[in-house]
Amino acid sequence: MTADTAERRKLEFTSIEQIEADIDHLREAGYDQRGQWPLGKICAHLAMVPEKVMDGFGFFPTWPIRPILRRTWLPKWLSEGMPSGINGPKSFMPPDTCDDDEQVARLKQTHARWTTHTDKLHPSPLFGKLDKSTWNALHFVHCNHHLSFLVPRDSKAD
Repeated sequence: MTADTAERRKLEFTSIEQIEADIDHLREAGYDQRGQWPLGKICAHLAMVPEKVMDGFGFFPTWPIRPILRRTWLPKWLSEGMPSGINGPKSFMPPDTCDDDEQVARLKQTHARWTTHTDKLHPSPLFGKLDKSTWNALHFVHCNHHLSFLVPRDSKAD
């Protein structure tokens, strides 16, 4: 296992179907791990944000920071992707052990719920109120980032 970013994949998801197809491919082909988390931990983590958007986050940073992050981080993440090395709050960290099958199923269930969700969207602790289109874009960027650390064994990293 190495954290060498040159060995990571370059991903550009634009749909939940693409994300799920990639996860299915990783499970079928096997993968080489380039970061700290295997597939189960990644899926657990990726499910957490849409779950909290629908159900509530339960915490917010100090108000003045959100407008700054919205103007600086949000456009950068949407255009360039998420940077490595950002440690999120403990409530967004998956448990030490995660069963791949359970967590893949959890993420797929979260995706199914998300695609039909028409109720309130809770504001981002980092960026404040976002519409569903922006939340989708952030989810795709988040998935691009984390899943790029897993390289299918039947292909080379891009």
